[in-house]
Amino acid sequence: MGQPVLLHRVRARDRRLQGDVARTSDALHDIAGVSTVSFTRQTISTYRHTLSVVDMVVVVLIVSAGALAFIVLYNLTNINVSERVREIASLHVLGFTRRGVHAYVYREMPSSRFWATRWACSWARGSSASSSTTAESTTSCSGEKYTP
Repeated sequence: MGQPVLLHRVRARDRRLQGDVARTSDALHDIAGVSTVSFTRQTISTYRHTLSVVDMVVVVLIVSAGALAFIVLYNLTNINVSERVREIASLHVLGFTRRGVHAYVYREMPSSRFWATRWACSWARGSSASSSTTAESTTSCSGEKYTP
């Protein structure tokens, strides 16, 4: 441990040796003090291969997340529809006509859309780092200012 370790990096470019990587590597290893030989083309090739594998993993994760989101939304929709069927059946039992039930459902839909959009806008604004609100004015999702 008395002698300091010297690290040297030599970059060589010799177009005559491009095809014979193994022989060049062996020749460089025979030199005293050379412990590792690496070639830029091999490093780049390995790096590109690694990135292609990572890209495949990312695609699999995105597809899996999309499938999971679809399954969850499908399940929630089925639950919601079955509850609505029971609710509408209750309305029929209470004496609502078919026209009255349709009017009830159609009056409810814009309200539901309004509250869902408002929730989505507030969630989107709350998750951004640059969002700020004041008591005097608030910005809507479309960027318009309004005073509550």
